[in-house]
Amino acid sequence: MNSIYLVRHPALMAQFSGTPFIGRTDCLAEADSASRLQQALLALKVDRLVSSPLARCANLAQDLAAQMQRPLLLDSNWQERDWGAWDGCALADINPQALQAYYDEPFDYAIAQAETFVAMQSRIQQAWLDLVALKQDVLCICHGGPMRLVLQQQLGLANEALFQLRIDYGTLIGFEVHHTEQGVFSQLCLMQPLLERRLDSKG
Repeated sequence: MNSIYLVRHPALMAQFSGTPFIGRTDCLAEADSASRLQQALLALKVDRLVSSPLARCANLAQDLAAQMQRPLLLDSNWQERDWGAWDGCALADINPQALQAYYDEPFDYAIAQAETFVAMQSRIQQAWLDLVALKQDVLCICHGGPMRLVLQQQLGLANEALFQLRIDYGTLIGFEVHHTEQGVFSQLCLMQPLLERRLDSKG
C-alpha cells in the first residue's frame, strides 16, 4: 500500500482575482500563501514530488523538493485545463452569448482553441495511472480542475457532481492505493483545507 496526495496550489496574486478562466495562464502565487502552504506540507512523508509545470505550482514544488530532499518531476499532464481563447480573460472580454452557451452545456460546448472536457478527462486519467505505477508515496501539486477529475474518476461521480466539489487554494486530498492480484484499489482517506477559504478561487 502507498499514499498519493494531491494539493491545490497557493492563492493567486491579487490582480488575478475575478478572472474566471485561468488555465494555462502562467500567473504567480501570493508569497505569504505559498509560504504557509509550504510549512503545512513539510509534515508529509513522501518519496517524491510531482507538479504541474505552471509557476503557481512549480515554484512551491521546487522549494519543497529542496527542503524534503526528494526528487521532483514536472509533468504537463497535471496542468489546468487549457481554456483557449478565453484563458486569462475577464468576463467582460468574453462574448456573453458564448458564455451563456457554455453555462448551458459546460461539458459539451466547444470554446475556441480550448481543450475539450473529454480530452482533459483522458489526460488526467493517464496522469493518475502514472502516479499509481510509481508504487511510492507521492505528493502532487496541481490545480482545482485536475483534482476534481481525479475525485470523479476514483469515486465514480457524474459530471454534474463536479460542481459540488469545493477545492479551495491549499486543499489537500489523499488516497491509499492498494496493489492486489485483482488490480489496483484506491480509497479516499483525506480531504483537508490547509489555507483559509478564498472567494476568488480560480485556476
